[in-house]
Amino acid sequence: TRSDKEYATSAKLVADISKFYNIPLDRSHIKPHREIVSTSCPTDLDIDRIIREAKAINQPKLTDAQKLQKISDLVQGTGQIGRWKIRRVLES
Repeated sequence: TRSDKEYATSAKLVADISKFYNIPLDRSHIKPHREIVSTSCPTDLDIDRIIREAKAINQPKLTDAQKLQKISDLVQGTGQIGRWKIRRVLES
């Protein structure tokens, strides 16, 4: 099995390359070497995980003011909000 550090490093590399060359982060554009040519590269890599983590790296981070505004927008008119929605905003 692969370590979290290996996935984080792979995701960072994929995120940087995709951003620099404007390559979409999806399975049709991000492929392991073995899908292009026969190699001895690892076959147990979770490419979908790498893509997911790369997307998170390239996603712009919200400022605190933007987070507060999003939370305010979610609450407006309802008087209630799910905790998971607030957590998602705060983690962005």
